[in-house]
Amino acid sequence: MLALIEGNSWHWGSPRILGLFAFAVAGLLAFAQIELALRAPRSSTSASSRSLSFLGSNLVAFFVTFAMFSQFFFLTLYLQNVLHFSPLQAGIRFLPSTVLIIIAGPIAGRLADRIGPRPLITLGLLIVSGALFIQSHITVHSGYGCCCRAS
Repeated sequence: MLALIEGNSWHWGSPRILGLFAFAVAGLLAFAQIELALRAPRSSTSASSRSLSFLGSNLVAFFVTFAMFSQFFFLTLYLQNVLHFSPLQAGIRFLPSTVLIIIAGPIAGRLADRIGPRPLITLGLLIVSGALFIQSHITVHSGYGCCCRAS
């Protein structure tokens, strides 16, 4: 995270940034190696190797969550650094999506019991893809109200 936050000011090709990214990769590799060596790992690979549906749903859930939290991170930087909102003002701008997540979570759990996880995961991927597509049009001149047109 530090490399992503300080990348512009420290320059992306600087030894500090490259070292931080190398440290992150080494940490992930060490985590995987340690988990494979443990008798009771935090993340079991045996369940995912037995069921392709389980593996697929976990991969999709990972990518949806990764995309959602990435958009929160980069939109926060955009709101504060480009639009010059305070941290409180930027946080308030995220309240509608936070409230939606709070409301949709229990509903999705009940629906998954009724109709299964596949349609819900597909719908979630489509919604996140659409949101990321819309956000790909954000420019320095976009305002908070509409990210698709220059203000």
